[in-house]
Amino acid sequence: MSGMYPTRISEPSRNGLSGSTSRDGRDGSAPKPDSTIKSSNFVSSDDVVYDACAGALFLSLRLSQKCRKVYAVEINPNVLGWALETIGFDMPTNLIAICGDALKMPLPPDVTKIILLHIHLEKPLPQSWRSKPIITSIGGRLRIWNPEKEEWLTLNRPSLLMR
Repeated sequence: MSGMYPTRISEPSRNGLSGSTSRDGRDGSAPKPDSTIKSSNFVSSDDVVYDACAGALFLSLRLSQKCRKVYAVEINPNVLGWALETIGFDMPTNLIAICGDALKMPLPPDVTKIILLHIHLEKPLPQSWRSKPIITSIGGRLRIWNPEKEEWLTLNRPSLLMR
């Protein structure tokens, strides 16, 4: 997909699903992408991250320790409700949890980076995302959208992101 912004992300993975590794990372294909992001230089203290399909907020909570602000968007109200109930009054003030479809919502204007992990995406990516760096996982490999060069970078060795 180099040089072309995709209308969808879909590529078979080792577990036969399209667009994602297994949720727990046990398909044997690669290290868990969220652990790579947590320890990477993909995000900095100045970043505002849009964590699309945030699930139970595990990654969002870690990102909130490293970033200026995190928008955590999850479509499943049961999953998000459980996460918010579990976190309770310990919710970081820079973490904004939103229940909704991340692909249909307008992107907040202050977002600097988009993270799209742990999903089986067959829907088109919003064109409004084209101007932002996006990190996603396809077939057990991390892929980063570089808006300046308008191309995807595939990392077969996620450790390349780490400092």
